[in-house]
Amino acid sequence: MKFSKYQGTGNDFIVITDSGCHLHSSQIRRLCDRRYGIGGDGLILIKQSDETDACIEIFNADGNSADMCGNGLRCVVQYLLDHGLEKKGFTLTVGDKSYSATVDEGEIVIDMGVPKILEEGTMSELPYYHIDSGVPHFVHFCDELNRDDFIQIAQDLRHHQHFSPSGVNVNFVKLLPSCLLQVRTYERGVEDETLSCGTGATAACVAAWRKYGIKGKIEVEFCSRERLRFDLLATDSLLHGIYMRGHAMHVFEGELEL
Repeated sequence: MKFSKYQGTGNDFIVITDSGCHLHSSQIRRLCDRRYGIGGDGLILIKQSDETDACIEIFNADGNSADMCGNGLRCVVQYLLDHGLEKKGFTLTVGDKSYSATVDEGEIVIDMGVPKILEEGTMSELPYYHIDSGVPHFVHFCDELNRDDFIQIAQDLRHHQHFSPSGVNVNFVKLLPSCLLQVRTYERGVEDETLSCGTGATAACVAAWRKYGIKGKIEVEFCSRERLRFDLLATDSLLHGIYMRGHAMHVFEGELEL
């Protein structure tokens, strides 16, 4: 079976064009293992579609399926470009949802739709926003990101009964001048901090709009020191949509036997 490895702002994926292959969760876990497999935060199966440019299935590193992955969608578009689909506009299907993407000056722009603010509250003395940006995210604004206990706090929140049974991704966010957000994300399914998270960055932008009134052009910087750019369309009280812009890159490819 042939595979390709792609990454977007350090969030990396094994990409396989599905030709009738059926992977069990144990196989996906092994392939994503960074010591005994190819290594990746997730695995993406690309299937042919008569209605859209691609129908994709996204799996986290733990072998469970994911409803959405912003960085993963950019990687899929770059994969399609690399394999000869010369277009400026793409439509991708994930489950029962479709997402639009365009290519602009070498960057891939994903229409992230209209995320939902599910609630605002305080948990473990941390004010937070609970936002659905394709998958659920806990967003907390703080002044200090480089805290040694981030992963322990994030693990507790990720498994908190309030967010059961599906759990939640956890984002700590710091607002800097010029509408720059610095974000650390602990991802469920990976069960660790990742170098970046597209849906987490989207959720952080939406939370910044709700908390600080920020809209329009927003930049997000990750632990990878790379950035994504967002265009948040909103009035003071109503969110209309958000677009994510950034690069994706082919890392390597190979062939394996399962």
